[in-house]
Amino acid sequence: MVFGPLPRITPSIFFNGNVVAFVHEKFVGIWFTSVKRHLFEKHYTVKASKAQGVAHASFTVDSMICTVSPKEGVQLCMARVNHHLISGCEVVLDITPRLIAKLEKPQKRYLRSLLGLHSQSMCAVFLTETGLLPIRYRRAILPFHLSKYWASLPDTCHAKAAYLSSLQLSASGSISWASDLRSVLGSLPVPVACTVSSLESAEAIEELISSTQLSCESTIQGELNHSHRTYLLRNRLETDTTGKMKIVVLRFRHYLRLISAPCRKAFTCFLLADHNLAVVALRYPGRNRKYHIPRAWRLCRFWLMDTEDESHTALVFTAHPDLTPLKTGFLREVFALQPSLRHMTATQSADEFLGCLLLGRRVMTPVARFLCEVLRVFDTKEIWVAPAHLNLQG
Repeated sequence: MVFGPLPRITPSIFFNGNVVAFVHEKFVGIWFTSVKRHLFEKHYTVKASKAQGVAHASFTVDSMICTVSPKEGVQLCMARVNHHLISGCEVVLDITPRLIAKLEKPQKRYLRSLLGLHSQSMCAVFLTETGLLPIRYRRAILPFHLSKYWASLPDTCHAKAAYLSSLQLSASGSISWASDLRSVLGSLPVPVACTVSSLESAEAIEELISSTQLSCESTIQGELNHSHRTYLLRNRLETDTTGKMKIVVLRFRHYLRLISAPCRKAFTCFLLADHNLAVVALRYPGRNRKYHIPRAWRLCRFWLMDTEDESHTALVFTAHPDLTPLKTGFLREVFALQPSLRHMTATQSADEFLGCLLLGRRVMTPVARFLCEVLRVFDTKEIWVAPAHLNLQG
């Protein structure tokens, strides 16, 4: 095969009088190509297409068994979708961002569909809530396990000799498998420092794995901390494997085990700021509205006196005739289940109290049911959009 980008005028190559064709070839499950700039571009394209096809097929069972629950959906993702997305990642290292982006799309689409989120939702939220690694980081970590195996082999093995040769080439500044791996780690959103010496022993490689996982968690937590939409997810404490309370970035969250699909989706969309309230729906210009509306002007569709955000909708606004008895019954129920919440209503702000409600495991079911009803009430009236002629500032 001929590797590299083809020239503008394709030359004819003869072998024993016959013209050599530029083709795609498959060897040991990995596609090689002679007609693209990148050697493995065909492999990325094929695997992304297969993963997307499996992802679509996974949701066709909704018509037969209602809705796939997030727990089973995550298991399907790991077993059927990720199987294609990580194919050959130990050899095919992701040195081209354009190609790894092809593999990121199926994972994003699948998890958004699983949680009932919009197509423009933040990527960090469906990762931190399901506990799945971004496919870019998962493909960056898996080659370390192969390098650990190579490093532990006896010096008489050919695989060990080839691995050491790759390290020597990388140390001299030449292109090699080890050089590509170091390039992948350096191009992560939070770069991971990787020297040639850190790839020589299993202990040093384990430290690289831990550093890469920490980079992943720092990237996701950084997105949550810098977005106003995810203020309910900041400083969220949960018990770790040792029983201590700490911020756990990646974990399958407890509320995703709710049985009622409408209540679970309402709870999820409310917590992850992916609902149809004005504070989110008017965040970006729309098809019929080319101007930006500041947050202060995304007013309540019923009241027009306060920003229509999560705390206003769930706790502050009571002017609608259906919401007053609904809120009264809800508070009576959660106070009975968790009496400490009654004191919090007088000592905490609406945002803080809402955060306590959303993170409390004992009141999870009534909170989800209440939020589902609240969003249903707000969906009965169209969002109020501030006219363009107003001096919109905020």
